[in-house]
Amino acid sequence: FASHQAMMYGGTFPAVLKVGHAHAGMGKMRVPNHHEWDDVRSVVAMTDGKYCTAEPFLSGEFDLRIQKLGDHYRVFKRTTMSGNWKTNTGCSIVEELPLTEDNQRYKRWADAAAGLFGGLDICTVDVIVEADTGKEWILEVNGTSSGLCPQQADRDNEIIRDLTLEKMNTELCHPAAADEEQ
Repeated sequence: FASHQAMMYGGTFPAVLKVGHAHAGMGKMRVPNHHEWDDVRSVVAMTDGKYCTAEPFLSGEFDLRIQKLGDHYRVFKRTTMSGNWKTNTGCSIVEELPLTEDNQRYKRWADAAAGLFGGLDICTVDVIVEADTGKEWILEVNGTSSGLCPQQADRDNEIIRDLTLEKMNTELCHPAAADEEQ
Protein backbone atom coordinates (compact mmCIF):
# COMPACT_ATOMS: atom_id res chain seq x y z
CA PHE A 1 0.00 0.00 0.00
CA ALA A 2 1.43 3.37 -0.97
CA SER A 3 0.03 5.03 2.17
CA HIS A 4 -2.46 4.52 4.98
CA GLN A 5 -5.23 5.79 2.70
CA ALA A 6 -4.67 2.87 0.32
CA MET A 7 -4.83 0.24 3.04
CA MET A 8 -7.87 -1.73 1.90
CA TYR A 9 -6.91 -5.31 2.73
CA GLY A 10 -9.07 -8.09 1.33
CA GLY A 11 -6.92 -11.01 2.44
CA THR A 12 -7.43 -13.38 5.33
CA PHE A 13 -6.81 -12.64 9.00
CA PRO A 14 -4.70 -12.83 10.95
CA ALA A 15 -2.41 -10.84 8.67
CA VAL A 16 1.15 -9.58 8.91
CA LEU A 17 1.78 -5.91 8.17
CA LYS A 18 5.27 -4.63 7.44
CA VAL A 19 5.94 -0.88 7.36
CA GLY A 20 8.49 0.53 4.94
CA HIS A 21 11.81 -1.14 4.28
CA ALA A 22 12.23 -2.43 7.83
CA HIS A 23 14.05 -5.71 8.29
CA ALA A 24 15.17 -8.18 10.97
CA GLY A 25 11.63 -8.43 12.32
CA MET A 26 11.34 -4.69 12.95
CA GLY A 27 8.32 -2.76 11.69
CA LYS A 28 6.20 -5.92 11.49
CA MET A 29 3.04 -6.66 13.38
CA ARG A 30 0.43 -9.40 13.43
CA VAL A 31 -3.06 -8.01 12.91
CA PRO A 32 -5.74 -10.42 14.18
CA ASN A 33 -8.85 -9.00 12.49
CA HIS A 34 -10.33 -6.15 10.45
CA HIS A 35 -11.20 -4.17 13.61
CA GLU A 36 -7.51 -4.07 14.62
CA TRP A 37 -6.64 -3.28 10.99
CA ASP A 38 -8.36 0.09 11.39
CA ASP A 39 -6.17 0.87 14.42
CA VAL A 40 -3.05 -0.13 12.52
CA ARG A 41 -4.06 2.16 9.63
CA SER A 42 -4.10 5.09 12.05
CA VAL A 43 -0.58 4.23 13.22
CA VAL A 44 0.71 3.90 9.64
CA ALA A 45 -0.76 7.39 9.00
CA MET A 46 1.86 8.71 11.46
CA THR A 47 4.85 7.26 9.52
CA ASP A 48 5.36 10.20 7.17
CA GLY A 49 3.86 8.50 4.13
CA LYS A 50 5.80 5.22 4.39
CA TYR A 51 4.47 2.38 2.28
CA CYS A 52 3.47 -0.90 3.86
CA THR A 53 2.78 -4.44 2.78
CA ALA A 54 0.36 -7.06 4.10
CA GLU A 55 0.08 -10.79 3.69
CA PRO A 56 -1.76 -13.63 5.41
CA PHE A 57 -0.12 -14.81 8.63
CA LEU A 58 1.52 -18.24 8.52
CA SER A 59 2.34 -19.96 11.78
CA GLY A 60 5.95 -20.95 11.31
CA GLU A 61 7.50 -24.07 12.79
CA PHE A 62 10.90 -22.62 11.86
CA ASP A 63 12.47 -20.61 9.09
CA LEU A 64 15.34 -21.16 6.70
CA ARG A 65 17.91 -18.73 5.44
CA ILE A 66 19.52 -19.78 2.18
CA GLN A 67 22.78 -17.90 1.74
CA LYS A 68 24.63 -17.45 -1.57
CA LEU A 69 28.14 -16.02 -1.58
CA GLY A 70 29.42 -16.45 -5.12
CA ASP A 71 29.49 -20.22 -5.63
CA HIS A 72 29.36 -20.94 -1.89
CA TYR A 73 25.98 -21.83 -0.39
CA ARG A 74 24.75 -22.36 3.17
CA VAL A 75 21.33 -23.19 4.57
CA PHE A 76 20.49 -22.21 8.14
CA LYS A 77 17.49 -23.47 10.07
CA ARG A 78 16.30 -21.01 12.73
CA THR A 79 13.89 -22.21 15.41
CA THR A 80 12.51 -19.72 17.90
CA MET A 81 13.03 -20.39 21.58
CA SER A 82 11.29 -17.24 22.78
CA GLY A 83 7.82 -18.23 21.57
CA ASN A 84 7.68 -15.16 19.34
CA TRP A 85 5.58 -15.55 16.18
CA LYS A 86 8.54 -14.07 14.27
CA THR A 87 10.76 -17.13 13.94
CA ASN A 88 13.86 -15.10 13.10
CA THR A 89 13.86 -12.74 16.09
CA GLY A 90 14.53 -13.05 19.78
CA CYS A 91 16.22 -16.14 21.09
CA SER A 92 16.53 -18.89 18.52
CA ILE A 93 18.52 -22.02 17.79
CA VAL A 94 20.45 -21.77 14.54
CA GLU A 95 21.70 -24.93 12.88
CA GLU A 96 23.43 -25.26 9.55
CA LEU A 97 21.85 -27.82 7.26
CA PRO A 98 24.01 -29.64 4.72
CA LEU A 99 23.07 -29.27 1.06
CA THR A 100 22.12 -32.79 0.03
CA GLU A 101 20.46 -34.38 -3.00
CA ASP A 102 17.12 -34.00 -1.17
CA ASN A 103 17.36 -30.22 -0.73
CA GLN A 104 19.14 -28.97 -3.86
CA ARG A 105 16.03 -26.87 -4.45
CA TYR A 106 17.47 -24.37 -1.97
CA LYS A 107 20.51 -23.77 -4.18
CA ARG A 108 18.20 -23.41 -7.20
CA TRP A 109 16.06 -20.91 -5.30
CA ALA A 110 19.09 -18.78 -4.39
CA ASP A 111 20.37 -18.89 -7.98
CA ALA A 112 16.93 -18.00 -9.36
CA ALA A 113 16.58 -15.07 -6.92
CA ALA A 114 20.08 -13.83 -7.79
CA GLY A 115 19.23 -14.00 -11.48
CA LEU A 116 16.06 -11.97 -11.05
CA PHE A 117 18.13 -9.02 -9.94
CA GLY A 118 20.67 -9.09 -12.76
CA GLY A 119 23.04 -11.66 -11.30
CA LEU A 120 23.64 -11.00 -7.60
CA ASP A 121 26.77 -12.64 -6.24
CA ILE A 122 25.66 -12.17 -2.63
CA CYS A 123 22.11 -12.75 -1.46
CA THR A 124 19.90 -14.67 0.93
CA VAL A 125 16.45 -16.16 0.50
CA ASP A 126 14.29 -16.36 3.62
CA VAL A 127 11.77 -19.17 3.81
CA ILE A 128 9.15 -19.95 6.46
CA VAL A 129 8.09 -23.54 7.05
CA GLU A 130 4.42 -23.63 7.98
CA ALA A 131 3.80 -25.42 11.27
CA ASP A 132 0.57 -27.21 10.31
CA THR A 133 1.50 -28.38 6.81
CA GLY A 134 5.31 -28.34 6.53
CA LYS A 135 4.92 -26.27 3.35
CA GLU A 136 7.81 -23.94 2.53
CA TRP A 137 6.99 -20.35 1.61
CA ILE A 138 9.59 -17.89 0.30
CA LEU A 139 9.20 -14.67 2.29
CA GLU A 140 11.89 -12.42 0.89
CA VAL A 141 15.19 -11.99 -0.88
CA ASN A 142 17.92 -9.94 0.75
CA GLY A 143 20.99 -8.45 -0.90
CA THR A 144 24.30 -7.70 0.76
CA SER A 145 22.61 -6.44 3.92
CA SER A 146 21.60 -10.00 4.81
CA GLY A 147 23.81 -10.38 7.84
CA LEU A 148 25.94 -13.42 8.52
CA CYS A 149 25.48 -16.25 10.98
CA PRO A 150 27.87 -15.45 13.86
CA GLN A 151 29.27 -18.99 13.96
CA GLN A 152 30.31 -18.77 10.29
CA ALA A 153 30.95 -15.02 9.96
CA ASP A 154 34.76 -15.20 9.90
CA ARG A 155 34.81 -17.75 7.07
CA ASP A 156 31.97 -16.03 5.20
CA ASN A 157 33.74 -12.65 5.41
CA GLU A 158 36.81 -14.29 3.86
CA ILE A 159 34.65 -15.62 1.02
CA ILE A 160 33.12 -12.16 0.50
CA ARG A 161 36.57 -10.55 0.54
CA ASP A 162 37.93 -13.01 -2.05
CA LEU A 163 34.83 -12.67 -4.22
CA THR A 164 35.04 -8.86 -4.12
CA LEU A 165 38.74 -8.78 -4.98
CA GLU A 166 38.25 -11.25 -7.82
CA LYS A 167 35.39 -9.18 -9.29
CA MET A 168 37.28 -5.90 -8.92
CA ASN A 169 40.40 -7.30 -10.55
CA THR A 170 38.41 -8.80 -13.41
CA GLU A 171 36.21 -5.77 -14.04
CA LEU A 172 38.64 -2.92 -13.25
CA CYS A 173 42.21 -4.12 -13.75
CA HIS A 174 41.74 -6.70 -16.47
CA PRO A 175 38.59 -5.76 -18.40
CA ALA A 176 39.73 -7.72 -21.49
CA ALA A 177 39.57 -10.91 -19.41
CA ALA A 178 35.94 -10.18 -18.60
CA ASP A 179 35.17 -9.70 -22.31
CA GLU A 180 36.87 -13.00 -23.23
CA GLU A 181 34.79 -14.91 -20.64
CA GLN A 182 31.54 -13.65 -22.16
